[in-house]
This record gives sequence, structure tokens and C-alpha cells, in this order.
Amino acid sequence: MIIKKGYKSHYCFVVQLKDELMESGFTKEQIKTLEGVFFGDYKNDYYSEYEVRYYGEVPEDKWWQRLNLVWVVPLFLIIAPIRYVVYGDYRYHPNTKFGRAIKFLVGDNK
Repeated sequence: MIIKKGYKSHYCFVVQLKDELMESGFTKEQIKTLEGVFFGDYKNDYYSEYEVRYYGEVPEDKWWQRLNLVWVVPLFLIIAPIRYVVYGDYRYHPNTKFGRAIKFLVGDNK
């Protein structure tokens, strides 16, 4: 995997692949064939051994997000053992309101 500074790897969806291939001049039959190869088709129940990814730009962290690390990280280290005892897990899941707020404060909302 090539690691580029300022870029992050994202999963590619079928619609994105179709749009890129249409812009590149592929025909609909060729696109359907490539789609079946990369994402699977009806015959093999949409299973593929490939993982299609693309690189997108990552926005830079703001100064206040870097400053928030000064108090968010120590707070997390203090609360983590308590969360582990109470919930059996020390992590804040990003699908909760509090987890999204923490991710936003430290700039990990990319």
C-alpha cells in the first residue's frame, strides 16, 4: 500500500466506480464486466476477493482541535479504567453522541 501524506484510503462504492469508468470512456458492457469482477455479481452472490479503495484528501486539523488534545487525552486516560469496570469496554464508540463529540473535538472526524 502506498502511503501519501495528506491522503487517506477510502472504500470505493459501485456508483463511484461506474462514474469514473464512464468518464474514462468505457462502454456499458465493459463497466458491467468490471463491476462483476471487482464487486461480485449475482452468480457468486456478490462476493469478491478484491477490496476496491481510492485515496481522498484529508483536511488538516484546526489549531483548536490540536489544543483540545491537551485536555481530552488526559481525561480519557482517567475515565478509561472506570468505563472498563462499568461497561467492559474502555472505548467511546463513534456511533454515540459522546463519541462523535470527542472525535470532533480532537479532529478525528475525517
